[in-house]
Amino acid sequence: MIGDTGRVIILPPEFANEIRNSPHLDFSKVVARFVTADIPGFEGFRSGLNDIPAVLDLCKINLTRELNRALEPLPYESRLAVEEIIPADKDWKGLVIKEKINVLVARLSARVFLGEELCRNPAWLKIAVSHIFTGFIAAFCLRLFPPFLRPLAHWFIPHCRRLRAQVREARELVRKTIEKRQIERDEAISQGRQPKEYHDGIEWCQTLANKYDFDVVDMQLGLSIASVHNTTDLITQVLYDLAAHPEMVGRLRQEFIEVIGKEGWNKAALYNLKLLDSVIKESQRLKPISVLAMRREATSTVVLSDGTILPKGTIIGVSAHKMWDSNVYPEPEKFIGDRFLILRQQPGRENIAQLVTTGQDHLAWGHGNHACPGRFFAAAEIKIVLVHLLLKYDFRVMKGQEPKVKEFGFALESDLSAKIEIRRRKEEIDLSSLCWKL
Repeated sequence: MIGDTGRVIILPPEFANEIRNSPHLDFSKVVARFVTADIPGFEGFRSGLNDIPAVLDLCKINLTRELNRALEPLPYESRLAVEEIIPADKDWKGLVIKEKINVLVARLSARVFLGEELCRNPAWLKIAVSHIFTGFIAAFCLRLFPPFLRPLAHWFIPHCRRLRAQVREARELVRKTIEKRQIERDEAISQGRQPKEYHDGIEWCQTLANKYDFDVVDMQLGLSIASVHNTTDLITQVLYDLAAHPEMVGRLRQEFIEVIGKEGWNKAALYNLKLLDSVIKESQRLKPISVLAMRREATSTVVLSDGTILPKGTIIGVSAHKMWDSNVYPEPEKFIGDRFLILRQQPGRENIAQLVTTGQDHLAWGHGNHACPGRFFAAAEIKIVLVHLLLKYDFRVMKGQEPKVKEFGFALESDLSAKIEIRRRKEEIDLSSLCWKL
């Protein structure tokens, strides 16, 4: 099949386990074909390719092993952000919800990766929200030119100019923050005081810089590209599904009362939100980010177990169609919010039916070595946001404006422009009184 990166060999899901950790199938080379990473303005995309070891370290150490610390500021920041971004009308109000969720997620991700000051900076949020879209359009425009003309053409393409301007502005914003922290640190030391400790991506990157060679701003843009778009898309789709199935919302609120109301905010409490976990995974099953998972390029000739030969340079992907297979998921076309909760209750299936679990039957996060390394953080962030939104707001579908899934090649996008109706409600739990428990 011809896709956005050229000719693609599509493998059935049964090959997911076979190829998942193959050293001869490279994910980064596929991305490099798409983003024209050597052109100025694409530094954040290039960081996602060149700095993979550093990104993996950051995800494995700071966003997985030290997840509890990374999540500490999010409940408070979520409360502030929801109050500032989502209207508080007590009467029903139509809203293009994805626009609001995009800003909300950009702010929360920046709180973890860039700290308190930059996460509330309108200039940074504008870049974080728009950079990936600007980059994709710029890359599409560049692919209209033959490769030898692209180093010249990019200077004249409006979206490429905009992309370069965003990188310049981002570099200045992050540079000022780093310099300010260094001045504070030097002053504290000179006065015999303990310097203030920061637990965010800027400090993590400073530590990683002792081990890897990378640009901090490029890395931050890369993290923003990776974290904001897909998380926004999934939260939006969950809200669309729940607006269409309001009977599930009451059950979720009861779970929030029983878990968060009693345990407060902590990692164990998020784990115990098992119905919410199931609802998110079900939305992800019905509408993953792509119908083609595990895209790879063969770096040498690969022979599969059935004898299929993949010559060097072949682009492959694994079909995600098992997520809609009635032999795997009964009534696969239906949104059944507690589908995975029921599966988790079956002997031996507690771990394989969780939101963060990957496998050939559910490829939304990918699978194997290149499965989304930040999925544990993303899952927790999504749950925190949804607890705030579902306790504080009612949602319903607007008649005649039912959200439609948008298809772009292999990609599936939650409706960008659909309106749903929302209204403020009195939450059963005073979330402002609950702090994260380390």
